Amino acid sequence: ESFPVKVSEDTKVSRLRKSVRDGKQRFANIDEEDLILWKVNIPTYGKDLGTVILADNIKEQLGGVELSPFENVGLYFVELEHFSDQEPISKYIRIIVQPPTTTDQWHTNVSRNIANLHYQPRQQNGLGGTLIPRLTNDETFEGISLTDPDISHRFEKTSSLIKDLIKKKVLLIRAPPYSGKTSMAQLMEYHLVSSSEYSKYRVIRISMLWGSAVGVNCSWETFGELWKRVIGISWIEWVGQCQQIPTILILDEVQLIYKQERGIDESNETSADVFWRTVKGCLQEMSNIYIIMFGTYGYHSANSAGLSTP
Repeated sequence: ESFPVKVSEDTKVSRLRKSVRDGKQRFANIDEEDLILWKVNIPTYGKDLGTVILADNIKEQLGGVELSPFENVGLYFVELEHFSDQEPISKYIRIIVQPPTTTDQWHTNVSRNIANLHYQPRQQNGLGGTLIPRLTNDETFEGISLTDPDISHRFEKTSSLIKDLIKKKVLLIRAPPYSGKTSMAQLMEYHLVSSSEYSKYRVIRISMLWGSAVGVNCSWETFGELWKRVIGISWIEWVGQCQQIPTILILDEVQLIYKQERGIDESNETSADVFWRTVKGCLQEMSNIYIIMFGTYGYHSANSAGLSTP
């Protein structure tokens, strides 16, 4: 559905996003932070305001450029009178609004994505790139709200961590509870998905605390079940897909899948053994997958007797 919006060059994209949400009844129950705005140039000749544009991938199919909520609209639109001698810019659709997709729709699309791409891609509207919809305010569900203007993005620190990860393949970041691990994981994800330098990577961030969102109490034994519900495919299949696309995994609250007994049950493909075997493989030069883990010092649970490492 097409509709006009008036903005100025100095309008923040975040303000435009709010205006879109407030101005359309269909977006009334959606958090404005969950709307993604894309710059496009689609001619409207022969179309009306009721035109529906269908695309599974706005970036690839429509040449879309995602608008950062922190920038001014004028950064993306250098207005000329005409794109060509025939069509004035007023005859073009300039912005597409992408609402969040439901979990059911995502699960339906998993098999189609794999058939077309040969891997399950990062979900643009999903929490951390997973199948969990970003329907709650990040400030309450997560460590910080990335749209808060008072938040420092700490690019120097995240850049250093990313370079270290690419070099070493596996990193374990340990710190006391409530010391900012989740916030750092969020900032690292934001840096990766915002930087053209890492655009070729599939970036996934997942917290072992997200089990509550999919009805799974995460532990050593239930890791595989949680992973499949959050990602849509098994851990083994997902790791196999890394041969098709280089992948960076950011795993938060990793202490929940530590185990006191270190023995590996090769026949159990649903426990966290499959994850730790992959970590070991990365240390032995398994290609195309990079894993950074954030965990708590001296964590105590049924699966761990104060372990500070796996």
